[in-house]
Amino acid sequence: MNNELKITKIPIKYEREIAFMLHNYNRIDKLIEKRKGTIIENMNVTNGAYLKAVHSVHSNVLEDVIDKFETDANILRLKEWKKTINVFCSKLYDDDNKLYYYLIKYKFFLNMDEEIIKERLNLNSKELKQIDMYLKWILYQYAIKSKIYEEAI
Repeated sequence: MNNELKITKIPIKYEREIAFMLHNYNRIDKLIEKRKGTIIENMNVTNGAYLKAVHSVHSNVLEDVIDKFETDANILRLKEWKKTINVFCSKLYDDDNKLYYYLIKYKFFLNMDEEIIKERLNLNSKELKQIDMYLKWILYQYAIKSKIYEEAI
């Protein structure tokens, strides 16, 4: 293992979101569909609601709900996270040393037990924690470039 890892801090709320997105990477499309369902549930379908909506800026009729699918901040954020994680994992996979890729795969995508990960990757607990933080920091940098987060600390 490279003992020269540059370990830096990530704001805790961002670290939690990064971990959540990595753990739920395979479910991002389902999270998007769930959000769409929530938007649909808030739709007004009565004729009176439609007539009021014709002259309203913020309405919940079918046409506006469909438009919200493309402009909803939560849906856009989830899509950007999926794209960012794809790029991040692709770069890790293309690297000659696949240690980082397998750590992400085992820990977040396959939800393997930490002991099994340490055994498979020949790491101790301290090394595993350092690499985990380092990878989250790298993904945080990708998220800044993707404009998921506004600025670096």
